Amino acid sequence: CMDEVLVIQQTIDDLLFLAKNENLPNTPLEDVYCDEVTLEAAKELKAYASLKEIEIIPQIKELFQIKGYSQLLKIAIKNILKNAISFSHKNSIVHIKNYIEKDNFIISIEDKGIGIPKKEQEKIFEKFYRSDKSRNKELGGTGLGMSIAKKIIELHHGKIVLESYENQGTIVNIIFKKE
Repeated sequence: CMDEVLVIQQTIDDLLFLAKNENLPNTPLEDVYCDEVTLEAAKELKAYASLKEIEIIPQIKELFQIKGYSQLLKIAIKNILKNAISFSHKNSIVHIKNYIEKDNFIISIEDKGIGIPKKEQEKIFEKFYRSDKSRNKELGGTGLGMSIAKKIIELHHGKIVLESYENQGTIVNIIFKKE
């Protein structure tokens, strides 16, 4: 019963986030130090990863900043990172990296988990979509995390690029153009 209550609470929280932030935001942009946001997200999910017997390894190769909203960006990173942890095999590693490539700032989250079937890869950004429900039931979730992450990344004029192979893992790259 408690698990069901937690899933319902997460669904309500996600829906409230989407409703409140439909026309986001009217506050001025701030400097977002992506290394700090990445490290905070990893730190906040460390206990969850330990429960799942997963190690998170942050690798800040280069420092960069963007204009935006640090709390929102952290929510997006945590949603992606939580999926990486949830769908990884026990005793594996999830890498979260910040680096610069050509004219792009990149935050990359990589797992060695179950992967996402090719036909489902675009659908994971749809509200309430959960890939292969038979694999998902015990993992909980609302099907809103990736939709929220995409919305936040687009608000920051970025994009999400997904690369996934079944039974090998997934890489999610958050890409921002250098200004």
